[in-house]
Amino acid sequence: MKILPNKPRQLRAERPKLEKPQAKTARHRGDRFTPSSLGASPKKWTCLFFLAADDSLDEFLSNNLKDLQKIGSGPEINLAAQITRRSEKPALKGRLESRRYFFTESKTAQILEQTACPEITNPDNLEQFVGWGMKNYPAQNYLVVIGSHGGGMAGVIQDSRKDKFIPLPQIAQALENAEKQSGVDKNRVLLGFDACLMGQAEAAYELKDTAAIMIASQEEIMGNGWPYADFLRKAQIAEASPQEMAKQIIKSGKMHPNEIKTLTTLDLNRMPKLKTALDGLAKAILDDRKNVREIKRQIAQSQSFDNTALELKFNYRDLYSIADRLEKSLKSANPRLADAAGQLKTALKDTIILETHQPDFPESHGLSIYPGYAADDFARYQLGDLKLSRESLWCKAMQKLYR
Repeated sequence: MKILPNKPRQLRAERPKLEKPQAKTARHRGDRFTPSSLGASPKKWTCLFFLAADDSLDEFLSNNLKDLQKIGSGPEINLAAQITRRSEKPALKGRLESRRYFFTESKTAQILEQTACPEITNPDNLEQFVGWGMKNYPAQNYLVVIGSHGGGMAGVIQDSRKDKFIPLPQIAQALENAEKQSGVDKNRVLLGFDACLMGQAEAAYELKDTAAIMIASQEEIMGNGWPYADFLRKAQIAEASPQEMAKQIIKSGKMHPNEIKTLTTLDLNRMPKLKTALDGLAKAILDDRKNVREIKRQIAQSQSFDNTALELKFNYRDLYSIADRLEKSLKSANPRLADAAGQLKTALKDTIILETHQPDFPESHGLSIYPGYAADDFARYQLGDLKLSRESLWCKAMQKLYR
Protein backbone atom coordinates (compact mmCIF):
# COMPACT_ATOMS: atom_id res chain seq x y z
CA MET A 1 0.00 0.00 0.00
CA LYS A 2 1.11 3.56 -0.48
CA ILE A 3 2.69 5.00 2.66
CA LEU A 4 2.48 8.64 3.72
CA PRO A 5 6.01 10.12 3.76
CA ASN A 6 7.01 11.45 7.18
CA LYS A 7 3.36 11.76 8.24
CA PRO A 8 0.91 9.67 10.27
CA ARG A 9 -1.09 7.24 8.12
CA GLN A 10 -4.45 8.77 8.92
CA LEU A 11 -3.50 12.43 8.41
CA ARG A 12 -5.86 14.28 6.11
CA ALA A 13 -5.12 17.54 4.39
CA GLU A 14 -7.18 20.12 2.55
CA ARG A 15 -7.87 18.93 -0.98
CA PRO A 16 -6.04 20.78 -3.74
CA LYS A 17 -8.61 22.48 -5.94
CA LEU A 18 -8.81 21.75 -9.65
CA GLU A 19 -9.88 24.43 -12.07
CA LYS A 20 -13.63 24.63 -12.48
CA PRO A 21 -14.88 22.84 -15.59
CA GLN A 22 -16.03 24.96 -18.52
CA ALA A 23 -19.59 24.20 -19.54
CA LYS A 24 -18.83 24.57 -23.25
CA THR A 25 -16.39 21.64 -23.23
CA ALA A 26 -18.96 18.94 -22.46
CA ARG A 27 -22.43 18.17 -23.70
CA HIS A 28 -25.22 17.00 -21.40
CA ARG A 29 -27.57 14.28 -22.60
CA GLY A 30 -30.21 13.39 -20.06
CA ASP A 31 -28.28 12.44 -16.94
CA ARG A 32 -25.03 11.51 -18.73
CA PHE A 33 -22.12 13.56 -20.01
CA THR A 34 -20.54 12.93 -23.40
CA PRO A 35 -16.93 13.98 -24.12
CA SER A 36 -16.71 16.73 -26.71
CA SER A 37 -13.82 14.89 -28.40
CA LEU A 38 -15.94 11.94 -29.55
CA GLY A 39 -15.47 11.25 -33.21
CA ALA A 40 -11.95 12.66 -33.32
CA SER A 41 -9.31 10.58 -35.11
CA PRO A 42 -7.45 8.16 -32.81
CA LYS A 43 -4.38 9.50 -31.10
CA LYS A 44 -1.25 7.54 -30.30
CA TRP A 45 -2.15 7.18 -26.61
CA THR A 46 -5.09 7.27 -24.26
CA CYS A 47 -3.93 7.33 -20.64
CA LEU A 48 -6.53 6.32 -18.05
CA PHE A 49 -5.88 6.90 -14.35
CA PHE A 50 -8.14 5.06 -11.90
CA LEU A 51 -7.52 6.61 -8.48
CA ALA A 52 -9.12 5.08 -5.40
CA ALA A 53 -8.48 7.54 -2.57
CA ASP A 54 -8.88 5.63 0.63
CA ASP A 55 -8.83 8.15 3.52
CA SER A 56 -5.05 8.24 3.95
CA LEU A 57 -4.40 8.78 0.23
CA ASP A 58 -6.91 11.57 -0.38
CA GLU A 59 -4.36 14.40 -0.32
CA PHE A 60 -1.87 12.61 -2.54
CA LEU A 61 -4.22 11.36 -5.24
CA SER A 62 -5.76 14.84 -5.39
CA ASN A 63 -2.26 16.13 -6.11
CA ASN A 64 -1.97 13.51 -8.87
CA LEU A 65 -5.07 15.04 -10.48
CA LYS A 66 -3.44 18.45 -10.39
CA ASP A 67 -0.39 17.01 -12.14
CA LEU A 68 -2.59 15.60 -14.89
CA GLN A 69 -4.26 18.96 -15.35
CA LYS A 70 -0.89 20.73 -15.60
CA ILE A 71 0.12 18.45 -18.47
CA GLY A 72 -3.24 18.18 -20.21
CA SER A 73 -3.96 16.15 -23.31
CA GLY A 74 -1.83 16.75 -26.37
CA PRO A 75 -1.87 16.16 -30.12
CA GLU A 76 -1.05 12.48 -29.58
CA ILE A 77 -2.23 11.81 -26.01
CA ASN A 78 -5.63 11.78 -24.29
CA LEU A 79 -5.63 12.09 -20.49
CA ALA A 80 -8.63 10.98 -18.43
CA ALA A 81 -9.05 10.05 -14.79
CA GLN A 82 -11.58 8.87 -12.26
CA ILE A 83 -11.11 9.47 -8.56
CA THR A 84 -13.21 7.95 -5.80
CA ARG A 85 -13.02 9.52 -2.35
CA ARG A 86 -15.15 10.46 0.61
CA SER A 87 -17.31 13.52 0.15
CA GLU A 88 -16.62 16.59 2.27
CA LYS A 89 -20.21 17.77 1.92
CA PRO A 90 -21.86 17.69 5.38
CA ALA A 91 -25.07 16.29 3.96
CA LEU A 92 -23.26 13.23 2.55
CA LYS A 93 -21.54 12.42 5.87
CA GLY A 94 -18.32 11.11 4.33
CA ARG A 95 -19.96 8.80 1.82
CA LEU A 96 -17.97 7.81 -1.25
CA GLU A 97 -18.38 9.64 -4.54
CA SER A 98 -16.64 9.30 -7.90
CA ARG A 99 -15.68 12.05 -10.32
CA ARG A 100 -14.65 11.39 -13.89
CA TYR A 101 -12.37 13.90 -15.61
CA PHE A 102 -11.01 14.62 -19.05
CA PHE A 103 -7.99 16.94 -19.20
CA THR A 104 -8.06 19.13 -22.30
CA GLU A 105 -5.19 20.47 -24.37
CA SER A 106 -5.94 23.89 -22.88
CA LYS A 107 -5.23 22.32 -19.45
CA THR A 108 -8.81 22.45 -18.23
CA ALA A 109 -10.24 19.68 -16.08
CA GLN A 110 -13.66 18.73 -17.43
CA ILE A 111 -15.90 16.95 -14.95
CA LEU A 112 -17.74 14.52 -17.19
CA GLU A 113 -19.57 12.60 -14.49
CA GLN A 114 -20.11 12.75 -10.75
CA THR A 115 -21.86 9.86 -9.03
CA ALA A 116 -22.26 8.17 -5.67
CA CYS A 117 -20.02 5.15 -5.15
CA PRO A 118 -21.51 2.66 -2.69
CA GLU A 119 -18.37 0.50 -2.49
CA ILE A 120 -14.77 1.49 -3.29
CA THR A 121 -13.80 -2.19 -3.61
CA ASN A 122 -16.41 -3.01 -6.26
CA PRO A 123 -14.45 -4.09 -9.41
CA ASP A 124 -17.32 -2.86 -11.60
CA ASN A 125 -16.06 0.69 -10.97
CA LEU A 126 -12.77 -0.16 -12.67
CA GLU A 127 -14.41 -2.06 -15.51
CA GLN A 128 -16.83 0.76 -16.29
CA PHE A 129 -14.18 3.48 -16.23
CA VAL A 130 -11.64 1.63 -18.38
CA GLY A 131 -14.33 0.53 -20.84
CA TRP A 132 -15.66 4.09 -21.04
CA GLY A 133 -12.19 5.52 -21.66
CA MET A 134 -11.29 3.01 -24.36
CA LYS A 135 -14.59 3.46 -26.20
CA ASN A 136 -14.77 7.26 -26.01
CA TYR A 137 -11.08 8.00 -26.61
CA PRO A 138 -9.87 5.42 -29.16
CA ALA A 139 -6.11 5.32 -29.57
CA GLN A 140 -3.31 3.18 -30.91
CA ASN A 141 -2.17 2.31 -27.38
CA TYR A 142 -3.59 2.56 -23.87
CA LEU A 143 -1.94 3.19 -20.52
CA VAL A 144 -4.11 2.11 -17.59
CA VAL A 145 -2.80 3.20 -14.17
CA ILE A 146 -4.36 2.08 -10.90
CA GLY A 147 -3.46 4.38 -8.02
CA SER A 148 -4.40 3.17 -4.55
CA HIS A 149 -3.23 0.93 -1.72
CA GLY A 150 -1.73 -2.34 -2.91
CA GLY A 151 -0.86 -5.66 -1.31
CA GLY A 152 0.62 -7.79 -4.09
CA MET A 153 -1.09 -11.17 -4.15
CA ALA A 154 -3.48 -9.92 -1.44
CA GLY A 155 -5.08 -7.54 -3.96
CA VAL A 156 -5.24 -3.84 -4.75
CA ILE A 157 -7.62 -0.92 -4.08
CA GLN A 158 -8.30 -1.02 -0.36
CA ASP A 159 -11.12 0.05 1.87
CA SER A 160 -9.17 0.49 5.10
CA ARG A 161 -12.36 0.86 7.13
CA LYS A 162 -13.25 -2.72 6.22
CA ASP A 163 -9.65 -4.01 5.87
CA LYS A 164 -10.51 -5.27 2.39
CA PHE A 165 -8.80 -5.30 -1.04
CA ILE A 166 -10.24 -6.14 -4.44
CA PRO A 167 -8.84 -9.65 -5.12
CA LEU A 168 -6.58 -9.94 -8.15
CA PRO A 169 -8.89 -12.34 -10.07
CA GLN A 170 -11.60 -9.66 -9.93
CA ILE A 171 -9.16 -6.98 -11.14
CA ALA A 172 -8.16 -9.22 -14.04
CA GLN A 173 -11.79 -9.96 -14.96
CA ALA A 174 -12.72 -6.27 -14.84
CA LEU A 175 -9.89 -5.32 -17.21
CA GLU A 176 -10.53 -8.21 -19.57
CA ASN A 177 -14.24 -7.31 -19.73
CA ALA A 178 -13.49 -3.66 -20.45
CA GLU A 179 -11.09 -4.55 -23.25
CA LYS A 180 -13.48 -7.08 -24.78
CA GLN A 181 -16.39 -4.64 -24.74
CA SER A 182 -14.19 -1.94 -26.31
CA GLY A 183 -12.61 -4.20 -28.93
CA VAL A 184 -9.11 -3.47 -27.62
CA ASP A 185 -6.44 -6.16 -27.90
CA LYS A 186 -4.44 -6.62 -24.70
CA ASN A 187 -1.20 -6.20 -26.66
CA ARG A 188 -2.08 -2.51 -27.04
CA VAL A 189 -2.30 -2.03 -23.27
CA LEU A 190 0.27 -1.02 -20.65
CA LEU A 191 -0.93 -1.69 -17.12
CA GLY A 192 0.64 0.29 -14.29
CA PHE A 193 0.23 0.07 -10.53
CA ASP A 194 0.92 3.24 -8.57
CA ALA A 195 0.49 1.10 -5.45
CA CYS A 196 2.71 -0.86 -3.11
CA LEU A 197 4.06 -4.39 -3.59
CA MET A 198 2.40 -5.14 -6.94
CA GLY A 199 5.64 -6.17 -8.69
CA GLN A 200 4.99 -9.80 -7.80
CA ALA A 201 4.91 -13.06 -9.74
CA GLU A 202 1.47 -13.93 -8.36
CA ALA A 203 0.08 -10.58 -9.58
CA ALA A 204 1.81 -10.65 -12.97
CA TYR A 205 0.66 -14.19 -13.71
CA GLU A 206 -2.91 -13.38 -12.69
CA LEU A 207 -2.93 -10.31 -14.94
CA LYS A 208 -1.06 -11.80 -17.91
CA ASP A 209 -4.17 -11.69 -20.13
CA THR A 210 -4.98 -8.04 -19.44
CA ALA A 211 -1.98 -6.23 -20.97
CA ALA A 212 1.27 -6.68 -22.86
CA ILE A 213 3.39 -4.83 -20.30
CA MET A 214 2.99 -4.34 -16.56
CA ILE A 215 4.77 -1.67 -14.52
CA ALA A 216 4.88 -2.05 -10.74
CA SER A 217 7.02 -1.86 -7.61
CA GLN A 218 8.22 -4.73 -5.48
CA GLU A 219 8.42 -2.46 -2.44
CA GLU A 220 6.15 0.09 -0.79
CA ILE A 221 5.54 3.35 -2.68
CA MET A 222 5.41 6.52 -0.63
CA GLY A 223 2.39 8.81 -0.57
CA ASN A 224 3.27 11.06 -3.52
CA GLY A 225 3.49 8.04 -5.78
CA TRP A 226 4.53 8.12 -9.42
CA PRO A 227 5.68 11.45 -10.88
CA TYR A 228 2.85 11.67 -13.43
CA ALA A 229 3.83 15.07 -14.78
CA ASP A 230 7.44 14.01 -15.39
CA PHE A 231 6.86 10.96 -17.53
CA LEU A 232 3.81 12.33 -19.36
CA ARG A 233 5.65 15.50 -20.34
CA LYS A 234 8.50 13.45 -21.79
CA ALA A 235 6.10 11.06 -23.48
CA GLN A 236 4.26 13.98 -25.11
CA ILE A 237 7.52 15.25 -26.59
CA ALA A 238 8.72 11.84 -27.73
CA GLU A 239 5.32 10.68 -29.07
CA ALA A 240 6.20 7.50 -27.22
CA SER A 241 5.97 3.93 -28.40
CA PRO A 242 4.85 1.41 -25.75
CA GLN A 243 8.49 0.63 -24.99
CA GLU A 244 9.35 4.34 -24.78
CA MET A 245 6.39 5.08 -22.51
CA ALA A 246 7.47 2.29 -20.14
CA LYS A 247 11.05 3.55 -20.25
CA GLN A 248 9.97 7.09 -19.34
CA ILE A 249 7.98 5.82 -16.37
CA ILE A 250 10.97 3.84 -15.07
CA LYS A 251 13.37 6.75 -15.63
CA SER A 252 11.04 9.19 -13.89
CA GLY A 253 10.65 6.81 -10.96
CA LYS A 254 14.42 6.51 -10.62
CA MET A 255 14.64 10.29 -10.23
CA HIS A 256 12.40 10.16 -7.13
CA PRO A 257 14.26 7.79 -4.77
CA ASN A 258 12.45 8.99 -1.65
CA GLU A 259 9.10 7.96 -3.09
CA ILE A 260 9.93 4.97 -5.27
CA LYS A 261 12.42 2.39 -4.02
CA THR A 262 11.92 -0.14 -6.81
CA LEU A 263 10.12 -0.11 -10.16
CA THR A 264 10.00 -2.70 -12.91
CA THR A 265 8.58 -3.26 -16.38
CA LEU A 266 7.44 -6.81 -17.15
CA ASP A 267 6.61 -8.57 -20.42
CA LEU A 268 3.36 -10.28 -19.47
CA ASN A 269 3.40 -12.39 -22.64
CA ARG A 270 6.39 -14.24 -21.19
CA MET A 271 4.70 -15.16 -17.92
CA PRO A 272 3.70 -18.69 -19.09
CA LYS A 273 7.35 -19.52 -19.82
CA LEU A 274 8.36 -18.03 -16.49
CA LYS A 275 5.77 -20.23 -14.77
CA THR A 276 7.27 -23.30 -16.50
CA ALA A 277 10.73 -22.40 -15.19
CA LEU A 278 9.30 -21.75 -11.73
CA ASP A 279 7.70 -25.19 -11.78
CA GLY A 280 11.08 -26.69 -12.60
CA LEU A 281 12.61 -25.19 -9.47
CA ALA A 282 9.55 -26.07 -7.36
CA LYS A 283 9.72 -29.71 -8.53
CA ALA A 284 13.40 -29.88 -7.61
CA ILE A 285 12.62 -28.47 -4.15
CA LEU A 286 9.82 -31.00 -3.67
CA ASP A 287 12.17 -33.86 -4.57
CA ASP A 288 15.03 -32.74 -2.32
CA ARG A 289 14.86 -34.24 1.17
CA LYS A 290 18.49 -33.71 2.16
CA ASN A 291 18.93 -29.97 1.75
CA VAL A 292 15.73 -28.60 3.24
CA ARG A 293 17.53 -26.54 5.88
CA GLU A 294 19.88 -24.99 3.32
CA ILE A 295 17.02 -24.18 0.92
CA LYS A 296 15.13 -22.44 3.71
CA ARG A 297 18.29 -20.60 4.78
CA GLN A 298 18.92 -19.24 1.31
CA ILE A 299 15.30 -18.12 0.90
CA ALA A 300 15.49 -16.41 4.29
CA GLN A 301 18.63 -14.52 3.23
CA SER A 302 17.25 -13.42 -0.15
CA GLN A 303 16.11 -9.86 -0.81
CA SER A 304 12.93 -9.14 1.15
CA PHE A 305 10.22 -6.49 0.86
CA ASP A 306 8.18 -5.03 3.71
CA ASN A 307 4.65 -6.41 3.74
CA THR A 308 4.19 -6.37 7.54
CA ALA A 309 0.96 -4.38 7.23
CA LEU A 310 -0.63 -7.41 5.54
CA GLU A 311 0.08 -9.61 8.57
CA LEU A 312 1.34 -12.47 6.40
CA LYS A 313 3.59 -15.18 7.81
CA PHE A 314 6.54 -14.24 5.55
CA ASN A 315 7.83 -11.18 3.72
CA TYR A 316 7.76 -11.20 -0.08
CA ARG A 317 11.13 -12.16 -1.60
CA ASP A 318 12.91 -11.29 -4.85
CA LEU A 319 12.55 -14.31 -7.11
CA TYR A 320 15.87 -13.83 -8.92
CA SER A 321 17.63 -13.43 -5.57
CA ILE A 322 16.17 -16.76 -4.41
CA ALA A 323 17.18 -18.53 -7.63
CA ASP A 324 20.67 -17.05 -7.65
CA ARG A 325 21.35 -18.05 -4.05
CA LEU A 326 20.04 -21.57 -4.55
CA GLU A 327 22.05 -22.03 -7.74
CA LYS A 328 25.30 -21.04 -6.03
CA SER A 329 24.63 -22.79 -2.72
CA LEU A 330 23.49 -26.16 -4.06
CA LYS A 331 25.70 -26.48 -7.12
CA SER A 332 27.52 -29.46 -5.60
CA ALA A 333 24.90 -30.83 -3.21
CA ASN A 334 22.06 -30.89 -5.75
CA PRO A 335 23.14 -30.09 -9.33
CA ARG A 336 19.60 -30.70 -10.64
CA LEU A 337 18.12 -28.08 -8.33
CA ALA A 338 20.96 -25.66 -9.11
CA ASP A 339 20.35 -26.11 -12.84
CA ALA A 340 16.62 -25.46 -12.39
CA ALA A 341 17.45 -22.28 -10.46
CA GLY A 342 19.71 -21.19 -13.32
CA GLN A 343 16.94 -21.78 -15.87
CA LEU A 344 14.58 -19.67 -13.74
CA LYS A 345 17.14 -16.84 -13.73
CA THR A 346 17.23 -16.98 -17.53
CA ALA A 347 13.42 -16.85 -17.73
CA LEU A 348 13.38 -13.86 -15.38
CA LYS A 349 15.91 -12.01 -17.55
CA ASP A 350 13.65 -12.59 -20.56
CA THR A 351 10.54 -11.39 -18.67
CA ILE A 352 11.91 -8.28 -16.97
CA ILE A 353 12.27 -5.60 -19.62
CA LEU A 354 13.66 -2.84 -17.42
CA GLU A 355 13.96 -2.25 -13.68
CA THR A 356 15.41 0.21 -11.20
CA HIS A 357 16.10 -0.09 -7.49
CA GLN A 358 17.71 1.97 -4.77
CA PRO A 359 20.98 0.88 -3.09
CA ASP A 360 19.16 -0.33 0.03
CA PHE A 361 17.66 -3.12 -2.12
CA PRO A 362 20.87 -4.57 -3.61
CA GLU A 363 19.36 -7.93 -4.63
CA SER A 364 16.19 -6.51 -6.14
CA HIS A 365 15.82 -7.61 -9.76
CA GLY A 366 12.22 -6.72 -10.56
CA LEU A 367 9.87 -9.52 -9.52
CA SER A 368 9.04 -10.86 -6.06
CA ILE A 369 7.17 -13.95 -4.90
CA TYR A 370 5.64 -15.26 -1.67
CA PRO A 371 7.53 -18.12 0.02
CA GLY A 372 4.80 -19.08 2.43
CA TYR A 373 1.17 -19.98 1.74
CA ALA A 374 0.15 -20.78 5.32
CA ALA A 375 -3.46 -21.80 5.94
CA ASP A 376 -4.28 -18.48 7.61
CA ASP A 377 -2.89 -16.57 4.62
CA PHE A 378 -5.03 -18.62 2.25
CA ALA A 379 -8.19 -17.93 4.18
CA ARG A 380 -7.66 -14.21 4.69
CA TYR A 381 -6.70 -13.29 1.13
CA GLN A 382 -8.39 -16.03 -0.91
CA LEU A 383 -5.02 -17.19 -2.23
CA GLY A 384 -6.50 -20.43 -3.49
CA ASP A 385 -8.29 -18.42 -6.20
CA LEU A 386 -5.01 -17.19 -7.73
CA LYS A 387 -3.94 -18.84 -10.98
CA LEU A 388 -0.36 -19.28 -9.80
CA SER A 389 -1.60 -21.09 -6.68
CA ARG A 390 -3.75 -23.43 -8.76
CA GLU A 391 -1.54 -23.95 -11.81
CA SER A 392 2.01 -23.90 -10.43
CA LEU A 393 3.94 -26.27 -8.18
CA TRP A 394 5.41 -23.31 -6.25
CA CYS A 395 2.58 -23.18 -3.73
CA LYS A 396 2.82 -26.92 -3.06
CA ALA A 397 6.61 -26.74 -2.69
CA MET A 398 6.44 -23.88 -0.19
CA GLN A 399 3.72 -25.55 1.86
CA LYS A 400 5.86 -28.69 2.12
CA LEU A 401 8.98 -26.66 2.93
CA TYR A 402 7.38 -24.69 5.76
CA ARG A 403 4.82 -27.15 7.12
